Amino acid sequence: MAEVSRTTGARATQSTVWRGRFVRDGVVGLADRPPPGRPRALPARKARQILTMTVKQIPHEATHWSLRLMAKYASVTVHQVPQVWNAADLAHRLKTFKISDDPAFAEIIQTHERLSHTK
Repeated sequence: MAEVSRTTGARATQSTVWRGRFVRDGVVGLADRPPPGRPRALPARKARQILTMTVKQIPHEATHWSLRLMAKYASVTVHQVPQVWNAADLAHRLKTFKISDDPAFAEIIQTHERLSHTK
């Protein structure tokens, strides 16, 4: 064990872990594994799912997404949702934005935008 630790620069405890994996699983057991504990970041697939839901869906229980609702629908923690929203620069827009049921909503927004730019 000491020789493996010297050669790799790893601690003796890590060498013992590697030896145990090799004995149990062979060479396959030496492959890199994610660190123990909770994942450090969401997979890109999950972040895309949250962003797609945010801009294309309305929750059944409300007029807009809250952290808790999005966490529930996306099966993530309440702490992971704002990380995705902040990275996409959406968090500040979601506090007041509500999707309308009005079929002419898009036209109303466009008209409002034109009027606000003519002032």
